[in-house]
Amino acid sequence: MYNEKLDFVHNIYGLIYCIQMFYLNMLIIFNQKDMGFINSMFDKVFFYSVWYFTISTGINYLDKNHIFVLHHVICMIMLYYGYIYTEPEYLIWMGKTFMAEFSTIFLSLSKTLRYLKKNNVQVPDQVVSYSDNFFIISYFLIRIFYLAPMSISFILNYTFKSIFSIIVPFVALIMIGMNLYWTFLIYKKVMRNVGDDNINIKNSIKFIKKKFKKLSSKH
Repeated sequence: MYNEKLDFVHNIYGLIYCIQMFYLNMLIIFNQKDMGFINSMFDKVFFYSVWYFTISTGINYLDKNHIFVLHHVICMIMLYYGYIYTEPEYLIWMGKTFMAEFSTIFLSLSKTLRYLKKNNVQVPDQVVSYSDNFFIISYFLIRIFYLAPMSISFILNYTFKSIFSIIVPFVALIMIGMNLYWTFLIYKKVMRNVGDDNINIKNSIKFIKKKFKKLSSKH
């Protein structure tokens, strides 16, 4: 990590950005018949994203977190296509893909809470646990079970303009692959934690048995 305090600020900014994106793109999804409104909302999405991805990419580069640098570049390519061509169906699809930021809200929140706990701020363990669980559940439901098949269907059937007919489907498939990769990492971490919990339970049982045997031998 390049700098813990910078990372903390980065997570706070990411939390605010994700809430903004989720809200703006929900407005796009629920107002699909009003193209003027959709274009106006997407302009805001593009503007906020340019700022966020520029700053976040710089921090991720300093952290040598190259996969997130790639993630941000792909997002900007996909947003740029929507910004210059303003095709209704594409903008609505982009609005749906930004539903993914709902899970990122809890990821940023968990990182923020852990930083506060590490710096002697009283944060209940249960609150951190709830945030972690909401992240995992929303990640699988939204990014994997809903967005992955929906996005594959869209990019295989949509007619993109100019050179973007090659670029956008290619980078979108990379994005889906990245989400599947992160799913694998999340699964491994969950299984490791479950294993640790089982070990702790087994150790506790062994400890109780040992104490019980000592007490029994005394009598």
